[in-house]
Amino acid sequence: MENNQKGQARIEDFIKKIDDKNSNQKIKIIIDYRESSSPIIKELSKFNLNIELKNLEIGDYVLSDRIVIEKKTTEDFIASIVDGRLFNQLIKLKNTYESPLIIIEGESFYTSRAIRLESIMGAIASVIIDYKIPIIWTRNPIETASLLFHIAKREQLKEKHEPRIRYKPKPKSLDEIKEYIVAGLPHINTTLAKRLLKRFKTVEKIFTASEKELQEVDGIGKKISKEIKRVLTEEYKESEQII
Repeated sequence: MENNQKGQARIEDFIKKIDDKNSNQKIKIIIDYRESSSPIIKELSKFNLNIELKNLEIGDYVLSDRIVIEKKTTEDFIASIVDGRLFNQLIKLKNTYESPLIIIEGESFYTSRAIRLESIMGAIASVIIDYKIPIIWTRNPIETASLLFHIAKREQLKEKHEPRIRYKPKPKSLDEIKEYIVAGLPHINTTLAKRLLKRFKTVEKIFTASEKELQEVDGIGKKISKEIKRVLTEEYKESEQII
């Protein structure tokens, strides 16, 4: 018990230090205007912060130049799985912000939609593992607002990251697209992709090159060339998706 009390004291001291050191600074959260009627804004207004409504292309709440929040109720999360919207949003979040987060608000995944719990959990696993985006659960707007405030406070007062809207990256050039495609081959990084393109000139010629020809490029041996040809020549077998 004594250790827990000491630990708790250290946490409180840490929070107090942030507050004392930045007592004159005010936190700002940029919120998508479509959230203007959300009860979360009413709860946020109880904290000492500035709220700025903007038309956000990506995310719902911008807490710093690196953290954006996509907030969904449990019902909306399920709907976004069914209509395919979720994974498009995840790609945009990952491509634009350094540390995006998903907040799911609600206590149950019970829904009138005909979707199995296994499919919902599979989607959640994909968000966390494949897209490497953390998911945080809150029970209601009060908890959501409190979490938003405390993340923003830490980012802006302690880490000195001011909220800033980021936009979708500019489209890649044709050469960058070629490098991206080739770098998708097994064991091929950007450096090797450039070497391959320099040697074969086109993506098509790389894909049709023999193992022996691929091995002529510095850094590509028998093992890598064999893996590349296996990926390019083996037939695609569609895996069953359950939704």
